[in-house]
Amino acid sequence: MIGKYFLKSMLKNPNLWGWGVLFMLFWIFMGAFVFTSNFPNHEIYFKLNAAIWFGLIGLISASTLSTSISYSIYYGNSSLAYAFRFTTLKPSGYISGFMLSTGIIGGVLSGIMLTMTFVLFSYTSGYLLTPSLPYISILAGIAAGVFMFLLASIIIVVFNNYLGLRNVSFASFIPMILTYLFGFTQFNVGLPSYIIYGSPFTDISDIFVWSYYGHRVPLTLEPLNNGIHINPEIQMVILTIWILILMACSFLLIRRIKPKSIEEGRQV
Repeated sequence: MIGKYFLKSMLKNPNLWGWGVLFMLFWIFMGAFVFTSNFPNHEIYFKLNAAIWFGLIGLISASTLSTSISYSIYYGNSSLAYAFRFTTLKPSGYISGFMLSTGIIGGVLSGIMLTMTFVLFSYTSGYLLTPSLPYISILAGIAAGVFMFLLASIIIVVFNNYLGLRNVSFASFIPMILTYLFGFTQFNVGLPSYIIYGSPFTDISDIFVWSYYGHRVPLTLEPLNNGIHINPEIQMVILTIWILILMACSFLLIRRIKPKSIEEGRQV
């Protein structure tokens, strides 16, 4: 019931459609029409470039869910604390419902980003840059939505219970900050392989790239000259482990959520 209500409210949320969809479409447009002007006229370069943009924007789009999730828990901390004690609502049902709804939204967002990436990059390149594994893209979007919910719920409950709500605005943006940090660093500066494999943010982004590109993601952006590639199967296993760990932590923390005054978060 809670998951269904949250799903409906999020799909009607103008901030989600503004920042999670329209703003991301702006960056896909920039990637297709502005940042590809000096690209070699070769299909493999255009498709890899489209895949990288899809991976980055798909990850960032999913991260916009975290802010809404954080404020939902922040505003409902007192209600949750009493509901878990005196009603039939259980932490497991609450977490499961939100995981389902955020997974669905993550899949919807990835589908929109996938479609627009295909349309815009195919138009500018002159090649039909069809996504190779679109079903993997949707599954990766679902996993990204679930991961962002779990991470956001853990962060906001830690602030609510132990660190105080005065910095709740900062706490709500931590997942998005980490998303930008890992996403842009990997493709613009480069990261060592152990971070690329170990970070759930790069795992999600690279799985998106792989699903569009159809080949293993190169460790560096020189697929024709460098034989070192990232193994997406390993990344999927590591991402699954991260989700299971965060799920366990979220169950343990949310059941101990403390009722706090939301006015604390409005103090400067």
